[in-house]
Amino acid sequence: MAALEMNLLGPMEARLNGRPVAEVHANRKVGALLAYLAVEGHRLQRRETLIGLLWPGMPERSARHNLSQALYMLKGIFPEVAAKAGREPVPLVLADRRGVQINPDAALEVDVHQLEKRLGRPDGLAEADALYRGDFLSDFYLEDSSEFEAWAGARREAYRGELLEALSTAAVARLQAGDFHQAQAYAERQLSLDPLREGAQRQLMEALARGGERAEALGRHQAFRGLLLEELGVGPGPETEALARSIRA
Repeated sequence: MAALEMNLLGPMEARLNGRPVAEVHANRKVGALLAYLAVEGHRLQRRETLIGLLWPGMPERSARHNLSQALYMLKGIFPEVAAKAGREPVPLVLADRRGVQINPDAALEVDVHQLEKRLGRPDGLAEADALYRGDFLSDFYLEDSSEFEAWAGARREAYRGELLEALSTAAVARLQAGDFHQAQAYAERQLSLDPLREGAQRQLMEALARGGERAEALGRHQAFRGLLLEELGVGPGPETEALARSIRA
């Protein structure tokens, strides 16, 4: 029996024994339920919480019926998965009157959990960056649930922010070490995730200038200025402008 992998950074994807499980996309509420339970780990989730998240505003009786149907479908997709420590296969989802949770004994690997583990290690940045295929649930939207979208949006900002901060810290360290090529790479990766991140733009300009590419640094500054004016109607901040003047000098 295979372990289950959930990839939620970028498009949602479930893999069992390395093979995609397309059924999780057949019903968006089932997919949303699976994603929420996977992210929240093995903690018990009250049925009222899940109803409010996925069927807000619906009469309670109808919402409870919908949750029961979604759980039935989810259990049908994953009746059993591999257990931790080589035990007999176990159900993926446990549900009773109190609530619903991922089975603590189920061998489930979720990329957002792996991301956070790697960002917590001094040498884990490269692996964490490789895990970040895109923003959390980038292809997933529940138009009838602002509550689910608020939860997903908060998670999206949190995971992107954690990676951006790690990249920024690494860029500063590389600048201090005189490794301007790697500092440039870390700054450019930040800008690929957030093109308006001004601190990363300054890191990029400094890395280029100190690496002997002052014209390129000033060119990037001009391009960034144009982007800010187009997107926000403002120019770069004083610190960025001061850095540009020092490079010109």
